[in-house]
Amino acid sequence: MKTRPWYIKSAYLLLLLAGLLLSSCDKDELVGGNDFADLTGRAYDIEAGNVPMAGVAIIFAGRDTVTAADGSYTFLAVPVGTHQFTATKAGYQVYQTNVAIRVDPPTGSVNRHSFYMRYE
Repeated sequence: MKTRPWYIKSAYLLLLLAGLLLSSCDKDELVGGNDFADLTGRAYDIEAGNVPMAGVAIIFAGRDTVTAADGSYTFLAVPVGTHQFTATKAGYQVYQTNVAIRVDPPTGSVNRHSFYMRYE
């Protein structure tokens, strides 16, 4: 019986291992599934005539951020679905709502949610 050279055996082993590895992956991992989208928006002080608010603490989808000097914020790669959105700043009422994240929002490639805060 003729034996195969070592490099043929190694190639078969590599192909087998590659097949096992790929079969254990989720299809979306291989093709870049669309289970995530971005959220951006701005915080405004309604009591001061809709002036953008810096320093508003936001908790959304298990993450947190603080608004920039122009009142803007961004959350990247948020899981699609509805998540609780909470914004707080000393001296202001807590702002809380649910925000739905979609892969294809009507506003283009990014979901948008701006909000207004009132004094306590």
